Amino acid sequence: MKLLPGCLALTLALAACGGGRDDNKASAGNTTTTQKTTETATTNTAASPLATATPSATTSPATAGGERPVEVTYAGVTPDKESIAYKIKVNTEKHVSQVDLNMRYMDERGGVVEETTYAWQNVVKSVRKPIEKGQTYEREDPLPEGAARAEVTLKRVIFKDGTRWEAGQ
Repeated sequence: MKLLPGCLALTLALAACGGGRDDNKASAGNTTTTQKTTETATTNTAASPLATATPSATTSPATAGGERPVEVTYAGVTPDKESIAYKIKVNTEKHVSQVDLNMRYMDERGGVVEETTYAWQNVVKSVRKPIEKGQTYEREDPLPEGAARAEVTLKRVIFKDGTRWEAGQ
């Protein structure tokens, strides 16, 4: 069972580098590596509110000092309803190596279809580029089968010097 997440991550990484669709967007070459953390099938009660067609933007939590190294803004499901859109803005002077995002995908009734950790790195056309302060990186990632909406939250930031910032600190 431990082999499944590794194989899934490798398959997705290879698929991202292998071509896929070309949207001719600035972020089209950016890639993410996935690691499946849980897969749960749940149902909500009738009292639970359903998702709106256009969800409001959410940002990552602030640190104790109010400054967060990276800000993640979830923009919702794309008009074609096949992808989700979000932005990653770098606020820190420290050199960022990777941004880990928690991706939670839900069906129309609010049941969790999949929950995954994405390890985002600024990879363009198979070349790793620096993640620069002040830059905002726009991303679109496909919705998994059966998902109608998602939640994207900042989980951690890993810096080039090996230190980490964890959400909720």
